[in-house]
Parts: sequence; C-alpha cells; structure tokens
Amino acid sequence: MKSLNIKAIEFAQTVSEMGIYWKSKSKEKKNIRNSREAYHIFKPFYDNWGVMEQKEIFSVAYLNNDNKVIAVLKVSEGAATSTIVDIPFIFRGAIMTNAVAIILCHNHPSGKLNPSEQDKNITKQIIDAAKLLQMQIIDHMIITESEFENYYSFADEGII
Repeated sequence: MKSLNIKAIEFAQTVSEMGIYWKSKSKEKKNIRNSREAYHIFKPFYDNWGVMEQKEIFSVAYLNNDNKVIAVLKVSEGAATSTIVDIPFIFRGAIMTNAVAIILCHNHPSGKLNPSEQDKNITKQIIDAAKLLQMQIIDHMIITESEFENYYSFADEGII
C-alpha cells in the first residue's frame, strides 16, 4: 500500500491564543470511503506512537467536505484500560482545520475489539456535540495490534 505523508497535528498554546500547525509533505490527500481505508489512515500513527499494546490512545482524523483527510490529532494517551477524552479539544482542532467531518479512533491494548459502555457513551456525547457545530462524526474505530487488519467500526455495526 502506498504510504501517505499525513503528519500529526501539533497544538501550540499561549495565554492569549492557540494555534494549530500541521504540514503535509504531499499534496495528495486520501479520500476515506469506508472503515478499511480509515483503519489504514490511523494504523501507522499508532505504530509510530509505539504503545499499541501498553496504553490506550484516542485520536481523530479531520476531513474536508470531500472526505479527504486534512490531519490526524492524538487527543489523549492514558493507561492500559482507559484514557480521558477532552471533547472541546477535539472540536477546537476541527474548527481550526475547517473540518466538516471527523473520524474517531482509539486502541484497546487488551486486543479485544468490542466497545465498552464507556466507548459507547463518549461516542454519543461527541456525536451530540458535533450536531451543535453542524459537523458529522463518520465513524469511531477501535483498533488493536495484529498482523492482520484488526478493527471494529461503529459505522459498520450500525451504531453511528
């Protein structure tokens, strides 16, 4: 599979302002049409962060109106069984990148793909917040370490 040069977003904060910075080395932007393509966007980031089996990480992909990835943001990095998801932080990035849609993603270090009640609850809260901002949550992916594609898609399962 061809490697994409999408770089993670880095936030910079000061007392009076916040900036968001990202740079793509390529003008090519990947159009996300299904959960498999979303998985292939997120998986390299989790591989680079190097903690797939140790810590839970929550990230988001910001998309333009053609479902092309603008940027990927690591929202939080937690412990082996949980991480705190800051919903305003997610939407701050969405507004600053002019995103119209978002794909959520987190890993399960345990290797289990089924969503927990907490996973379902945070997804609902984020969807409700997105509606207020007229943004769409396209999917929420749960990924695990595997030599094969190993993910759970809320959209594929009809939860979103």
